Amino acid sequence: MSAISTRIDEYLCISLHTGNNDAFWDFVILWNLFESRLFGSGYSPKKITALSLKVPSEVIQKTLFYFKGRYVEKGLLNRRYELLRLRGETDKQPLVEDVLLGKQTAEDAQIEAIIIIIGRYRNNLFHGLKEISSIDLQKENFDIANEFLMTVLECNTKC
Repeated sequence: MSAISTRIDEYLCISLHTGNNDAFWDFVILWNLFESRLFGSGYSPKKITALSLKVPSEVIQKTLFYFKGRYVEKGLLNRRYELLRLRGETDKQPLVEDVLLGKQTAEDAQIEAIIIIIGRYRNNLFHGLKEISSIDLQKENFDIANEFLMTVLECNTKC
């Protein structure tokens, strides 16, 4: 562990650097690659449609199954969904809701909604809306996001 890692842990009075946060660090790297290679370092939900991304159906469905299980209860969007803090039309909130509720089933729309949700993970994390001391509780979110981002990169960009 680096000296800075030790100092961060001491400052927060917790141990973030336990080896259990690989998914978090992978997310940081993958989002950087995703944004720079596909959005020219300027991610915006408005730019997603123009990309015409190729993503295998099974990856779309696996990711969407997880998100629906996390953000929908008894056919309604839940409190966790609210904590994504989507910003209306800026984040194409009606589209995301329609996809999560099964009203919109086109794969392009599903890809777009998934990327917007993952983008909210990024925004909430890097703009201080996600409590860093509980980042280990977000492991499954990051695992799912990482699998999707890695697949998008592999299918749509070259090293």
